[in-house]
Parts: sequence; C-alpha cells; structure tokens
Amino acid sequence: MKKSIFYLCILSFDILSAKPHHELDRVEIFGNQEEIKDKKIGKILKSDKILAKQQVSDIKDLVKYETGISVVESGRFGTSGYTIRGVDENRVAILVDGVSQAETISSQGFNEIFLGYGNFNNTRNSVEIETLKQATIQKGANSVKSGSGGLGGSVIFETKDARDYLIDKDWHFGIKAGYMDKNNEIFTSTSFAFKLKWIDFLAVKTKRFSKNIKNYGYKSYPEIAGKRRKKADPYDISKDSTLVKFAINPNGNNRIVFLADIYDVNSKGHDYSYSFTPSNHNTGIVKSQDGLRHTDDKSKRKNYSITFENYDENFFYDSMKFTFSNQKIKAKAYTEEKCQDGENCSNIKNPANIQVKNGQIKDQYGGGFTVEGSGINKKLINSKGEEQDKNYWSYKQLIGEKLWFDCSLFNCDALEVDVIDSYGNYKDKKIIKLNLRQTDENSKKIYGAYDWDSLDVKSRPDYWDVKNYAVIMPTNSGYLDRQWKDRDLNTDTKQFNLDFEKYFEVLNTEHDLSYGGLISKEDKSMVNKSGYDGSDAKWWAQPFQQIQNGKGIKCDVGFNGYACPVQETSSFLIPVETTTSAFYIGDYVRVNDWLAFDLSYRYDKSKHKPKYDPKSSPKIPDDMVKGLFIQPNLKPIERKHFTGGANYWDLPWQKRSEIDEKIKENKKHNEKELQENAQKNIEYFSRPKNYSNGSYLLGVDLDPLDFLRISAKYSKGFRNPTSDELYFTYKHPDFTISPNWNLETEIAKTKEMAVIFHNDLGYLSFSAFKQNYTNFIDLKYMGAQNFQIVGGVQRLDFYRYQNVNRKKAKVDGYEIDARLNLGQITNVLAGFSLNFKHTHQKGRFENENGEKLPINAIDPKKFVYGIGYVSPNKRYGFDVFLTSVSQKKAKDTYDMYWEHGGSAGINHTKQLRHRSGSYNVVDLLAFAKPLENLTLTFGAYNITDKKYLTWSSARSIRQFGTSNLIDQRTGEGIERFYEPGRNFKFTFEYAF
Repeated sequence: MKKSIFYLCILSFDILSAKPHHELDRVEIFGNQEEIKDKKIGKILKSDKILAKQQVSDIKDLVKYETGISVVESGRFGTSGYTIRGVDENRVAILVDGVSQAETISSQGFNEIFLGYGNFNNTRNSVEIETLKQATIQKGANSVKSGSGGLGGSVIFETKDARDYLIDKDWHFGIKAGYMDKNNEIFTSTSFAFKLKWIDFLAVKTKRFSKNIKNYGYKSYPEIAGKRRKKADPYDISKDSTLVKFAINPNGNNRIVFLADIYDVNSKGHDYSYSFTPSNHNTGIVKSQDGLRHTDDKSKRKNYSITFENYDENFFYDSMKFTFSNQKIKAKAYTEEKCQDGENCSNIKNPANIQVKNGQIKDQYGGGFTVEGSGINKKLINSKGEEQDKNYWSYKQLIGEKLWFDCSLFNCDALEVDVIDSYGNYKDKKIIKLNLRQTDENSKKIYGAYDWDSLDVKSRPDYWDVKNYAVIMPTNSGYLDRQWKDRDLNTDTKQFNLDFEKYFEVLNTEHDLSYGGLISKEDKSMVNKSGYDGSDAKWWAQPFQQIQNGKGIKCDVGFNGYACPVQETSSFLIPVETTTSAFYIGDYVRVNDWLAFDLSYRYDKSKHKPKYDPKSSPKIPDDMVKGLFIQPNLKPIERKHFTGGANYWDLPWQKRSEIDEKIKENKKHNEKELQENAQKNIEYFSRPKNYSNGSYLLGVDLDPLDFLRISAKYSKGFRNPTSDELYFTYKHPDFTISPNWNLETEIAKTKEMAVIFHNDLGYLSFSAFKQNYTNFIDLKYMGAQNFQIVGGVQRLDFYRYQNVNRKKAKVDGYEIDARLNLGQITNVLAGFSLNFKHTHQKGRFENENGEKLPINAIDPKKFVYGIGYVSPNKRYGFDVFLTSVSQKKAKDTYDMYWEHGGSAGINHTKQLRHRSGSYNVVDLLAFAKPLENLTLTFGAYNITDKKYLTWSSARSIRQFGTSNLIDQRTGEGIERFYEPGRNFKFTFEYAF
C-alpha cells in the first residue's frame, strides 16, 4: 500500500504541475475513446473493443481487472450475477437490451431447505460476450436506470447493431476463434452484416465447447468421490448463441428493428463430489459400476423484440424509441442416478454366467448347475466343476417371489425347477408347467408364472410342496434403475418501453432531457418432474410386481422401476404474475462551463398476483400447506371418544358396531377435509400484493479548473420482495416456513463524492462512498406452534420461521483509479502507460438485537496494477496486470450457523473457518495485427503459477446438504475450489 501511495503522489504532482489546457484531449483507454471528466461516479463502461482486447469470454472475465465488483460463484451451475458494495445476486440488477434478467429464488427459507442438494439451477442467467456492443457497470444505488433490484448497483448489457459494423462500408464478414487451456474451451464466432438501400441486417453466431475449469493441481489429484474430492468434477459444457437483427429504414427519420437473441448453455457431467455418491460410503474410490449422479443442466434465454425509432425533431422530443420485448428464460437442473458402465453395472452383471439355453437355466457351457452343501456353505458348481461366488447367485422361489419367465426364452410348458427344503437346501428337480400367461404391454413379450391360487382346487398339489419350487438366478434386479429429477425455474417477460430524448436551452442553461416509461408482465413458475424407471432389462428382470386374481400387477407397494416406472409433477412455489409500470424523467443541466446538475427520478408500481390453479398448475404437495393457517375440521377416529369412559370391549356387540361404523365415516370425512384444506390454505395466503416506490439521483459536477472535476451524488435504490419471499411455504416439524405478505421494500441510499485530476498526462480519480441499506429481508425464528396432525386429537410442536424486514446495513469505502501516459513525459516511452485501481470497503449489518455483524458479501481489499503499450501504428501492443488481493480476515466474516455448533459441530465461533488468503497474480495480454484485417491476441494468466483461492469461491462452500461441500473438520476438498494454475488463451479474428 505504501508503494501505491508513493506512486499516486508522483502522478498527482505531474498532473497538477503540467501545463494547463483550454481544451481537454480525448484519452484512449484500452481502445475506447472517452472523456475522463465525463465519467459518472462509480460507472465503468466497457465497449466491445475493450472486451476483445482483454479477451473477455464470460461475465467473470468482465470484472477480472475491476475492483469493487466480483461475480457470485455457484458450484456446478457456474456464476450467478454480481457482488457490489456488500450485496449480491438479486440486489444487483442485470439488464440486457433494457429487459431485466431472471432472478434467483432468494427466499432464505427455500435456500436453507433445498439449495444444498444440487437439485435446482437457482442462478442468474448469463450473456454471450461476442454479441455485446458494450457493458455498463454502475456501482451504488441505481434504480432510476434499472428499477427493482438496483440496490448495490447494476450491470447493463447492450447488444450489437448492424450499424456498428457498417460505418464506412456496405457489408461485413468476420470470423473469430480461440482456445483456452484452463478448461479446454474452443470457440468460434461468425458475424455477417450488410446494408442495401433501406434495409440492414446483422447475424452473430457463437459456439463454445469446453470442459470443467481445471483447479490448481488438477492432474495430480486422485479420482475419489465425495466431499473430500480435490479435483474439479468433470463436465462437458456447450454454449450456443444466435443474435439476429433486421432493420428497415423507410426514410432518414424512422427505423424499425426486429431482434432475435437466443442463448443456450448446456452442462453435462458427473457429480463425483456429491456426498451421497455410492462409492463414497466405502473406500472413496470412484466406482462407476455402482451408479453415479449424472447432471444435464441447461439455461435457455430467448428474447424477441421489435423496436420503432423516430428522429423527427419537435417540441416534445429529438428522438423517440418504442420497444416491445418477449423474453423467456428457463433454468433447468437435471440429475439422474444411474450406472452407465454397460455390462459392468452391478444391477445387471452376471459373473456366475447363469444363462438360458434350450428353454432352461444352464451355465455358460450349456450344462446344468449343481448345488452342494447347505446353509451358508452352499456352493454352486457349473458343469466344468467351477465354483461360483455365492454373492452372485441365489435361489428364488416361484411362488414366494411371484416370478415371471419370458416364454420366448423359457419353456413355459415344461420348466425345470429345483425343489428345496425350508432351509433353502437342494433336494430334487422337477418339471412343471407355468399355468399363467400374460403379455407385457411394454415389451410385448409373453410371460409365464406359476400361481398356486389359480390352479384347480380339486387337482392342485399341496401348497407346502409347491412353495419350495425354486430356480437359480443372479442376485441383482436384472435391470438398470434410474432415479431422476428434472426441475425448471421459468421466467417469462413481456415488456413495452417508451423512451424520449430532448436537448434544449433555457435561460442560458443547456438541458439533456430524457423521459419515458415501461409496462411489463412477468410470469414466474417452478415445474418439478421426478421419478424412477428401469432399462437394459436382462432375462431375469421382473415385468410384474404381484399376482392378483391370476393376473400380473405392475404397480404394487414395492419398488420396481422396470415394472412400474413412476413420474410425478409438482412445485414448491405457486406461480405468480408480476405486473410493473414505471415512469422516469432525467435531466443533465449544464448551468455554465464549470457547474452542472444531474437530476433523475423514477416511479415504479408493481403487483404480485398468484396464479395457482389446482386443475392445471403443478401441484403444491398437500403436506406443505395443510393446516398452516386454516385448521381442518377433523372428526375423532379413536374409540375412546365414543365409549363414554367405558371399556370398548365391555360394551354390547351392537354398540361396538355402531362405534366402528362411526369411526369409518369419520375417516372418510377427514380424508376429504384434509384434501380440501390444502387448497383453502393456498387460497388464504396467496393474496395479491402491491408495491409502489420512488427512486432518484441527485448529482452535481464542478469543474473549477481545466484539470479538476469534483462530483457528488446522492441516490436511492430499491428492491421489492420477490414472489418466493412473499409466498414460499413449507410445513415440517423441524422447519416450518410461513409466508409473509406484509414484507416491505428493501431500500438503499448512496452518498458518493469524487475528485478527478486530468490532462494529457492521464488522470487520477479518488472517490469515497457510503451506502446505507434498510428493511433487509431475512429469515427469523418465530417460535414453536402446535399443529393438529392426526384425527383431530394428536398435536405436535412445529418450529416456525418467517421472512421479515429486520436488518440495517452500512457499507463505506473509497476507490482509486489512475492512469499515467508515459509518452507525455518522454518520447522514448511513447505508447506506454501505467494504470492503477484500488477499492477498499468495509461494512456491518445490524441484527434484531442491535449487534453489528460482518457482511460476507464484501470482498477483501483489491489492487490492480497495470503497464500497457500500444505501438504508434496500433499494430501491436500488450498489457501486464498485477492483481494483489488481501486476505479475508476472520473478523470480517460471519457464520450464520455458529449457534448450532457450526456445520460439523466443531465451529463454536461466529467466524467462518475457511477463508481466502492474500495472493498476487500476474497476467500478460498481447495483441498483434500482422494484416489490416487480421487480429491476433494472446494471454498468459497466473504466470507465476500461484496457488490461490478467491473469496467468491471460498464463500460458495456450503455447510450443509450434499453438494459444494468439503470436510469441515480437516478442510480436505477445499482444493477443488482453487483457481487454475498457469494457463493460456489465444484468439484470432479476421474481418473484412
């Protein structure tokens, strides 16, 4: 830090002592022309040129060399939005072409119950970098631009337009490709644009194929399963993006644009670190034959829009823009547990080589088996005298196990069976006829079975004789069972935007006026599909579970995915429609050459309207809601309620019959009442909820000297409670979540001031900020509540929690951003520049007891040092970045589970055990243009091969559940979360 201050002092002296200029030159920053003094406080603008030069491939790369902003890590699902000024995910707004992106399910109650198990893709969707014209990052409350969600700040993306490519030509074709070795990513991006008379067209097609990111030491770690796994889980990831814009320009003042923006991400792999992986229960070595957890996650975004632009200057506007957008986002988490190791799978392998030949059970040589010995010493000997492992065969009784035989393989009219005694020992052989025949509706095969109950009563043999008919079969089920979960989070948005801009002068003041509004309708829903089934059936797999009245029954109380596959559809959230209308107005007022005001106001009005239909919506499980608010009218079903204190068995027979009949009637009543009660409770708590909020920005810019600007702003942002925070309900004795439709809006207020020194030498910007948050939504324990659970008499205490507004929080800090153009000092260093960025922030939130506790979402101190060079002809150049990050101190963390002894019963302090240490990382980025139309870029990252863990990754480690875990006692498995070692990236782009 001392070196940083020394460097800044020199830079400040150079700037202040430099010759003043009456006209500010334009400064080039990473290929982007921007007047430094016109930068807004806390605002970072990255053009497509900057993104290309910094080799940005995802949203994590977007903020790699920025301070005060980071991404939220989310395990196998990648990243989930951003962290700015102590808040993250839904509290940082994300917009693409003016449309808000999908929010996570932010109810802490939902997260406590479900998110630790990897069954929901509860992340914010991303964007394809190659489609972007620019990305605008705004730190600090920013709801005047983004509406609900702009608490800590916002990230706003704008996609490319044909006009970006066709400035001085009529057509464009470009191809870009690259490779990254940290995840073996290969990508290609093709762009094509043209203009012809009154139309123009743009298409950008990008595909990326990659593996999982290889953590430090990836190749050296063993293939073990469970939470102690040190190497990243294997995934195959594909990303497919299509951007198409077609525009009609009937004249110079009107333009109509049709847009299709489609982005699909698919990640397939294996959750080896899943704590319930079968092999994790013994040696920890991965055993694919036992069946592993496979994932097939998807994130799909489709946005179709039409825009009308008008540039007829009049009294009301200089430009007008009307846009209708229809966006659909689906976040899917798909998991299945099934062996994919072919014949080696434990459920279908047959090491004893028990086969069917000539209609009978034989060995692999075509001979019969011999069973010798008794009890645990029984041996199975094949025709060659070879003994078979006792774990791979067993006797299965025809009647006791309701066996069915495929008559296309077996001789169902003359089947040879073994006769065993009551101890399972071999006695004799017998030929029998299977008296039942039935066609399996799935395989269309005819099966036979031996059913004693269906035989003629007069001629059938003694039951105790046929009971011991048995055959030799493999011990396993003979089919591959598959348990699967397919869970979708859907966000569908229809939105109208109307925007106006007007420049005018009044009383010697200049005004850049913007105003407009929007109307949107957003539908959020959850669809959970789950089930189990069977496949790859072998000859001993059973197509029926039971025999009743001489017929095979597929579905019985037992579990048989092959005979009785099951699929269920449900939801843990009621579908909700949210309508929003907003009006905004902003004016940048230049009073004179040294004074300007930035004034903006926005008013939003929203309404959450539940849309649950018991006939068509995915069903909310009855047990989650029944009796929660409205108690069921249950009638007694125990005998003691009807005996008048007498002993039931002492009553006359007629009285006992009346009591039994009454109890039977009451049971029917209760069953119906409980079914109806669930719907009554849903109707009770799913009431509409309205919110209205005003947000504003008040700013002032002072330019007292040619080289000095002083800026200040005061802004307010808000976030309305999400539908899941309002309505999520879950009822269980250990953890009951009650809905709360009285939640208030979260509020953020930002105070910020910046001083900027600037001239040809470069610039030095210093800003200080203070951010206050109120009405934070949090989960609160509300005490135990006694619920009626059985028959109207049995009751039990349920521990009840509820979302409430209770937290206050404050984050303050400062930021430094500086650049020194060395070529302005001496021509020898022409093209060289030095850069520096730093953010320091601290904060606390206040709990209900007034105790001030650390905010985990605050990143540790970060410094970014840079030296860059661009040749005079701009044909080649490089940047070297040193990123220096301080450790996350224990006193700056808070373990919300500390009162329960920590996740593993070992952490009895309020601090988190596993944190990030300090680290320094050096990166080199270079570009070259050997031909006018050819651009090559190269990146070497983590050149010193530093082993380090970011705070974003460290705080993604979960303390409960089955996914994203480590061994909390020993720390084993944390290696999985480390960043890659030394790695490289290369891209080439050819455009003409």
